[in-house]
Amino acid sequence: MGKILNHITIRKFRKIIREMPFEIVHLENIGFGGRNFKAGRALGKLSQVPLAEEFFTKATFAVLKKPAT
Repeated sequence: MGKILNHITIRKFRKIIREMPFEIVHLENIGFGGRNFKAGRALGKLSQVPLAEEFFTKATFAVLKKPAT
């Protein structure tokens, strides 16, 4: 696999946040898109496919909640 942003894969990021003492409120992969590039919208949907997400995701958005103490 080539170089990746922050040297971490989506799979590794998910593993890290699962091991943290936080509740995962929302986790979303954001694929490529745009009005002018129709193929980009189609390819962006591949960010939701588990085997393809590493290659077709431009960002991962996560909301974590601190547990009540």
